[in-house]
Amino acid sequence: MADTPEKPTELPIGELREITLRIPGEHFFCDSIPLPTSVKAEKLQDFAEFVLNEGGLSPYPSDQLAWGYQADEELGKIFIFATPLAKLKQMGWQNLEIFRRVFPYFISMLGMEYPEPTIAFLLFEETLTAASFQEDSSVPDLLFSIPLNEDEGDESIEDARGKLLSLFDLENYEIAKDILVAGDVDRTNDGFFKFEHEWLDGKDSGLSLDQDVLMAADELWSSDLRQKEFKDVEQKRRNQARSRWKGILVWSVGMAAMLLA
Repeated sequence: MADTPEKPTELPIGELREITLRIPGEHFFCDSIPLPTSVKAEKLQDFAEFVLNEGGLSPYPSDQLAWGYQADEELGKIFIFATPLAKLKQMGWQNLEIFRRVFPYFISMLGMEYPEPTIAFLLFEETLTAASFQEDSSVPDLLFSIPLNEDEGDESIEDARGKLLSLFDLENYEIAKDILVAGDVDRTNDGFFKFEHEWLDGKDSGLSLDQDVLMAADELWSSDLRQKEFKDVEQKRRNQARSRWKGILVWSVGMAAMLLA
């Protein structure tokens, strides 16, 4: 289930806990920077926080931001994205702790890889995003989002696409033949989030019809926009709940087998 409710606090708490909230991309500032070889996997969070606080990426301290990251340790690159908490509150997105997960809407682009350097596009509601990727990497070199003019329809999409392409060095990338449209997102029973997509046009015979993206739930915690302290506690709580449920299920199966015997 995927929603970006304008006033999420008006929905029942039980419904909110099932929502994967996605924030439109134009509200984020982001950058992809070199990852020092001395930074190991367990220190990625600390390094990203250091960049936000001391590296000049953000005009706000990290505790005033909703932020996340994705890293490619093999390529030595980390992509950091953030938006001010005050800005989200002004737009009606608050009490983020009650949702299942909270991501930027372009999160599903970070689950894709391309066989050659590519500029890809993603449309979600009234926002178009373009991101450039190196070969076989899901961490973008650059990512930009722009809101659409609702009154211009298809012309607005083409206009936004042209503006976004002007921000890239087109000689270094292939340009995707179509625009992906983001659909629903569901938490699967086997530990993944499934992000659904379809092509905006879909007329090119070279396009693959299946563009859904599966991303591991555990790995997505680094991209969740909520504070680290909350995510640590929440991840532990959910793991314990799943362990209890599995224990109950095993016990139930065992009791059923004994009764049959």
